[in-house]
Amino acid sequence: MRSFFKQGILGGGILLTSLGYTSLKVHRVYADQAEQEAEMGKPRPQIGEWRRWKEESQSLGPFLKGIGAPAIATFFVDAILVKNDLSIQLKEENLLEVTDKTMLGSNVTSVQLGAEEKECKTRGGRKKFMMSAFETEEEGEERITVQCRLFQRGPGWYTQQSWIVDEDDVLRENMVLKRADDDDVMVKRAYRRLSGPGGHIAGGSGAGASGDEGTVESSWNRVMYGVAGVCTVCLVTWLLTSSRGGSASSRDNK
Repeated sequence: MRSFFKQGILGGGILLTSLGYTSLKVHRVYADQAEQEAEMGKPRPQIGEWRRWKEESQSLGPFLKGIGAPAIATFFVDAILVKNDLSIQLKEENLLEVTDKTMLGSNVTSVQLGAEEKECKTRGGRKKFMMSAFETEEEGEERITVQCRLFQRGPGWYTQQSWIVDEDDVLRENMVLKRADDDDVMVKRAYRRLSGPGGHIAGGSGAGASGDEGTVESSWNRVMYGVAGVCTVCLVTWLLTSSRGGSASSRDNK
């Protein structure tokens, strides 16, 4: 009887030890998961696919004029942005990738969120700027901002493109131009969600970095190519019509 009692105590001790070890193991698993999630980064509502809400969006004209784009660019850019989609993704190592999609193609901006600013070039390679991306808290929500310091234009020149999601799940975008000796220029736009939030997306690498100024420059080039193409088609059509009209007139005179 005494031997049986000792065996029971020993078995109970082993069981409690096993349960304790299991509890510690489960706790360690959850701790590891929390640590991994912390490394991956918290989910951000800006992550996902968005489509511009035209009625809630202002013209890019003031911003374009502020950075020196021709006045005619305002008309063409606003006309082309009939359909404008935006993709915001956060990849490994906090690489923020923003893809702006229009009927003329896509422009990708890649920058590490929270890192020090780095020197970049516009697509043409003619201009340099310092790019960075950071988060700030605004009324309990985090705003993501991509900033380009236009140091070649002098101190105090910046462009900032930032996003925050409101309580109605609408992405609110601010396009801001800061100038040393003049007032800030701000354009506000809105986007409705197509998909997401996707949270952290693992894998992949960014397409080369480009800033707001580079984005505007490349968009303007696409606008010019598109306009040139339309003008060429119209010119060819007019020449063919005139040629046919002239041939018909010659036959009638005969």
